[in-house]
Amino acid sequence: METIVGETAVTFSVLMRVPETETLVAAAATGNLGVGGWVLRSAVGYGLVATQGYSVSPIWGDQALAGLFREEAAQELVSKLTKDDLGRDLRQLSVLDAKGGVGAFTGASNTAYMGQY
Repeated sequence: METIVGETAVTFSVLMRVPETETLVAAAATGNLGVGGWVLRSAVGYGLVATQGYSVSPIWGDQALAGLFREEAAQELVSKLTKDDLGRDLRQLSVLDAKGGVGAFTGASNTAYMGQY
C-alpha cells in the first residue's frame, strides 16, 4: 500500500486459469501509476505471478517466473521466496502455474483488508 495525496492506494490482483481451455488470465487495478510494470509477470505455457503490498518486490515476481520456467510448484516457490526476505511482512505474492497449482503469501503488516482466496 502507498499513500498518495492523503489517500490510500489499494491494489487488487486476479490470477485465473480456465480449465476447459487452459487459458491463463491476469488483471490488476490500483490507485498507483505503473501497476503493469510492478505487479504482474507472465509466461505463456508456464504461469502467472502477482506481487504487491506496502512494499512491492519486483524481484519476487522475476524470481517466481524463473521458478515456473524450471517447473517448480507454485506453493513451493512462494514458500522459498518469502522465507528469508526481511521485508516479507510488507509484501504479498501470488503464483499460478500452467497446471492450475497455486501459492500465495500475505505479510502481516499489510492493510486490514488483505489476503488471498
